[in-house]
Amino acid sequence: MKNIMEVKRNELRDIAQISIAKERPVREKLESIISGEDDLTTHLNDGYVVRVHFGQEDYSATDALKQYLKQIAELKY
Repeated sequence: MKNIMEVKRNELRDIAQISIAKERPVREKLESIISGEDDLTTHLNDGYVVRVHFGQEDYSATDALKQYLKQIAELKY
């Protein structure tokens, strides 16, 4: 993965222009992400370069969602 300062804006996809093929099976969608075909870890959002990643290797998106929900529950209840 390139340093974010070396990324060329004109090579990035704009998140607003991306449509999800909802009719495709989840397996196919995951395979396209894994293969790099639909890699959106670095993209444009309202003109800003955005990179999505987790700091810990063993910290999954599920872990992040659980932590988020826990924090919301602590704040609201």
